[in-house]
Amino acid sequence: MNKHVENIIDKVDELIKNKGWGLKNNKLTKVYGFKNYEEVIQFLNVISEKINEQNHHPLMSINYNKLHIELFTFDSNSLTKKDIELAVSIDKLYLDFSI
Repeated sequence: MNKHVENIIDKVDELIKNKGWGLKNNKLTKVYGFKNYEEVIQFLNVISEKINEQNHHPLMSINYNKLHIELFTFDSNSLTKKDIELAVSIDKLYLDFSI
């Protein structure tokens, strides 16, 4: 296994062990909770700028006060550095949003 792949695996493991992310069907997944639907929409507006800036668009769905996010790089058919960077960015924005 090359160093790049090992680095990706290490970072994915850290997100799973320490940041509440999961791995399902080779996609990074996480559910963020909010007080209500309006807060979910507000948070989507906050993260949309970062998503567009990084030009990496996750699968997202809303279930009233929950935002489900799946990260995966379709071009390479795998998890990549882009997925990890966006996961870290979204987590940071969520912490700032929740304060």
